[in-house]
Amino acid sequence: MMMYPPIGELMKRTDSRYSLVIAVAKRARELSQGAEVLVKCDSKKEVTEAVYELYHDKVKVIKASENAEESETEVSEQAVEEATEE
Repeated sequence: MMMYPPIGELMKRTDSRYSLVIAVAKRARELSQGAEVLVKCDSKKEVTEAVYELYHDKVKVIKASENAEESETEVSEQAVEEATEE
């Protein structure tokens, strides 16, 4: 039996198998808590739906270094807003 989507294609969207598993698990948890399904598939299992969303680029995996850069940007923007309000 062939696996769809292929693991090789999923690995192109992350930097390691570990981050792939974490991303799918986090998204599956969101789906189980009532988040909207972004890609329709035949399965009603949250993990399968999360894998399909990742495969179809509906969910983006943010690397830790990217996340740190975004956080720094958000903090500096908030500081500028707070400074201008005073």
